[in-house]
Amino acid sequence: MQTLLQVVIVVLVPAAAVLALVTLARRVERARAEAVTRQIQLTDAIHRELGAVVAPFVTRGRRGRWRVSMAVPLDRPALVGAVLDVVRGAFPGRFDLVLTPRESPARPETRELGRARAGRSPSWA
Repeated sequence: MQTLLQVVIVVLVPAAAVLALVTLARRVERARAEAVTRQIQLTDAIHRELGAVVAPFVTRGRRGRWRVSMAVPLDRPALVGAVLDVVRGAFPGRFDLVLTPRESPARPETRELGRARAGRSPSWA
């Protein structure tokens, strides 16, 4: 009887371990797919409303709340406010928001004008 119990344990424990690992892998895959889907939806909503001004990165936090990270041009508060309105519409519940500063790309003529004022010749001269 004890031998039969040992055989059953030797057979069932590896099978249960494999089943647990497969279940964990499915759960991780499903969470990742859900985050990618939400990120695509948010990016599409921002691009539809404002154009390609920011690129959000969406993840799921440890407590189950969504986390939206993006680099925004902080020197353009109207744009940041419009982006936040779109994010609030895409995530109606509670979510974490991480904004990092992004420099606005200066136009080439602005940079050249700054060099000329500083007494340096522009790169195209």
